[in-house]
Amino acid sequence: MKEEPFGLILNDKFVPLKSIPDIISSSFDIILLRSKYASLDAIKSNIEENSQMVIELCNLRYDELMKVKAQDTATKKAVTAEKSALSRMKKKMLSLSEVSQSKSNRESLLSMLYDFKLSMEGVGLLRGFQYTHKVHKDKPRHNAERTSILKAQ
Repeated sequence: MKEEPFGLILNDKFVPLKSIPDIISSSFDIILLRSKYASLDAIKSNIEENSQMVIELCNLRYDELMKVKAQDTATKKAVTAEKSALSRMKKKMLSLSEVSQSKSNRESLLSMLYDFKLSMEGVGLLRGFQYTHKVHKDKPRHNAERTSILKAQ
């Protein structure tokens, strides 16, 4: 089974990437970098377009895998696993697109987008990451990491 390289074309140059989640992460980086200057509708539109691009890429890869005629068990299992992963990715992207259209404010949309991007990279925000001062017995109300990310936008 020959591996075709994935990638993005940015400024007429091909940027190779290892996998579809890498493409998602890179394309959402572009959205997040420009989110300071974009309206809520523009961000939603960019998410929708990126979702459709990834779904199309998944469909193309799935069609390539359908043509593979594997003889040994290991190759059959690898092809089946990749088909399943592509199907799950398409569902995630459809869900992201639908949920993003229902967001009515910028902060919740960007928060959802950061969470999705980090989950594609296999990491996430540090849950329960808060600063406290035991002497004053203060209780922070927000995740400091999430607050710092959103304030930067």
